[in-house]
Amino acid sequence: MKTKIFYYSYSGVTRELALTLKAKLSSGTDDLVDVVEIKPQKAYNSLTAYSVGIKRARCGDCDPIEEVNADVSDCEVFLLGMPVWAARPAPPINTLIRDITGGAGKPAVIFSTMKGSGGTETLDAAEKQLSEKGVKVAGKFALTEKESRIDEKIEEIAAAARAAVW
Repeated sequence: MKTKIFYYSYSGVTRELALTLKAKLSSGTDDLVDVVEIKPQKAYNSLTAYSVGIKRARCGDCDPIEEVNADVSDCEVFLLGMPVWAARPAPPINTLIRDITGGAGKPAVIFSTMKGSGGTETLDAAEKQLSEKGVKVAGKFALTEKESRIDEKIEEIAAAARAAVW
């Protein structure tokens, strides 16, 4: 199974989860799992994340990101991980979704990490954007920071990705 895991991580929590998912999805198999970190061209810091980033997330704005291969045509499934910013996807994720190619008819599993609440709303917004590109969301998972380190929760995401192609 050829899989791509795209993620944006401000604090490192989503990064840790994405890398753990890579290990779960490629463990003991010949499956190819690529992990693609989404990086804004201008990184947020603790001041700008809250003063600028949250406002941009609420509006559904995009940020310029470093160049990535957003073509998923060669994947059987792709995953998309994001932090929750004001109950919306962070602006770098909006950019990635806008730039995805080859996604029509492809299954995706999306996940969010959060300190408090807003995960469901974030995933609903991301699902709407993806569905407008013809992507079929096969699973949505909103995890708190603590839940993002629980093996059973991580396995649920991996199982959804596996089931999307079987």
